[in-house]
Amino acid sequence: ATVDEDNVTEGYNWGYDPEQYFVPEGSYASHPEDPYSRLIDLRKMVAAFHKEGIRIVMDVVFNHVYEHKTSVFERVVPNYFFRYEKNGAISNRSFCGNDVATERAMARKLIVDACVYYVKEFGVDGFRFDIMGLMDLETMKVIQQEVLAIKPNFMFYGEGWQMGDESDHDFKCASFSQAFDLNGYGFFNDWYRDIIRGKSNEYDQTPRGYLLNSQSHLEAFKYAYKGSSFEQYVTRRFIDPHQSINYVECHDNGTLYDKLETALPEEGISERFERLKMINAAVLASYGVPFIHMGQELGLSKKNHQNTYRAGDDLNKMDYKLLDERFSLFSYHADAIKLRRSLSFLHELDLDKIEQSVSFEDLENNAVKISYDLSAYSSEYKDFIIYINPSLETLYDDLDEYHQILFASGGNVLSSQTFVRHVMIKARSFLILILK
Repeated sequence: ATVDEDNVTEGYNWGYDPEQYFVPEGSYASHPEDPYSRLIDLRKMVAAFHKEGIRIVMDVVFNHVYEHKTSVFERVVPNYFFRYEKNGAISNRSFCGNDVATERAMARKLIVDACVYYVKEFGVDGFRFDIMGLMDLETMKVIQQEVLAIKPNFMFYGEGWQMGDESDHDFKCASFSQAFDLNGYGFFNDWYRDIIRGKSNEYDQTPRGYLLNSQSHLEAFKYAYKGSSFEQYVTRRFIDPHQSINYVECHDNGTLYDKLETALPEEGISERFERLKMINAAVLASYGVPFIHMGQELGLSKKNHQNTYRAGDDLNKMDYKLLDERFSLFSYHADAIKLRRSLSFLHELDLDKIEQSVSFEDLENNAVKISYDLSAYSSEYKDFIIYINPSLETLYDDLDEYHQILFASGGNVLSSQTFVRHVMIKARSFLILILK
């Protein structure tokens, strides 16, 4: 509602202000004045991505509308479609002026029908639910049931933030508190983000997490690395790692590069890139679902702006010039993704297998050695070792046998012929050694 589809350069907004759930955003259409254009263009776009082997996840906003008083839902059936607090005030836990009463039968039907519509008519492959923690549990289960009947490999995930006191409701919300009752749904794991890079908010970006050389997050890192799915250090959060969306950057707030620049101002650009590569490799190695925001791999910056939803393209755009200027970063991350996809044990969801196969050894200066026992897998590796060193010092480790370097912060996957027994782990580095 806040985007002028005929003049997209004015009043820039990400568009989290829905009016009609069945109407795709028109500002991207070739002819926004033609109602059919946005439908045809969206179908063509999804088909084109599918042709290239790319699946499409649709960001859906069912937890609120732009303005409840003028909403067609309010005008058709007053006081039905929206929640109210006990004092009679309109509920505003979304901080968007209203909260949709997803738990009510006809509101639920509308939302479920909309989800089915986008799967059947446009062929989308996943839904990312904005402020999923405000939607009721039963509606999410019905969505899942109806959509999986159409497309069995569909992906569901969202923001499971707990928005206020859930005991006020006579229904359960689809927040982290109900993760064990939402098998098949992923959650943006803010614990993972804060443990890895440090907490952040709009006003303070200085706190440092484990991979920003904090001295107090190593045990928490081990918990996060294993998918936040074990009673270890803090309470188990998920059924298994499939529910953990592991991220350190997304559309909200500043970028990872901005965080590094603010929290570690003493490090220069080359050191920042070293740390960025180490962090992103750790995200890709962790149990769970790795989430890499576009441009994160290139050190894209929003100039430290922490809330860019209406800041314009200058801050929000993907700068493709960086792809030429920092192509080595691109290649590094392409190699890291290729490697993760080839290693089935990093995708493990069975908690017993994870517990039996992974062990951690604390090294000097808060670095860590992660060793894998792959005897339960059909693996070519007798030994698989990951070293992560977020410190400012080079460290050393001695092994009983010579191991091959499979992957290092400097690059290549499956091509190194370097074998080491006295291992050097550079500052701000990620290293994988193997023994066949």
